Amino acid sequence: MKIKTSKKLLKLLILIKTTILISSNVYAETLLTCDAPKGKGYYYQGPIISKKLAGWSDDGISKGSFSLIKNKDKFDILYKDASGSLVSSTADGGYVVPLGNNMKNYSFLVSYPNVTAELFTFNIKNKKLAYSQHKYGSSMMDKRVLFVANCL
Repeated sequence: MKIKTSKKLLKLLILIKTTILISSNVYAETLLTCDAPKGKGYYYQGPIISKKLAGWSDDGISKGSFSLIKNKDKFDILYKDASGSLVSSTADGGYVVPLGNNMKNYSFLVSYPNVTAELFTFNIKNKKLAYSQHKYGSSMMDKRVLFVANCL
């Protein structure tokens, strides 16, 4: 009972934090939105991945998306996962670190300490996203993915 309550409370806090962040970004600009990323994933054998399922496989988030948001000189990456929930990376505890910008490509590292590291390269000119995710640490699923997506 206590675990269910804690999970519900955590979800509520994330929702409130995301709502505040999004509402405070009234003047934020969406630079790109990239839908249905797909590519390859490498899954390591572990608590929820059997030896048979470990290794390379086709992967993606068919109903997911990533949006690059700029608010003055700050950036955020909003994502919609398979559940359809829209979440701010920063509101979800991630650190969005700009790595470079040549006016064609914007690259960012999003770090969720002790859980996940993500690398995003948004190609503004060709409207493409290259995305790499590395789950590790306290994550139940030890996996790496490399996805690409078309953007609007």
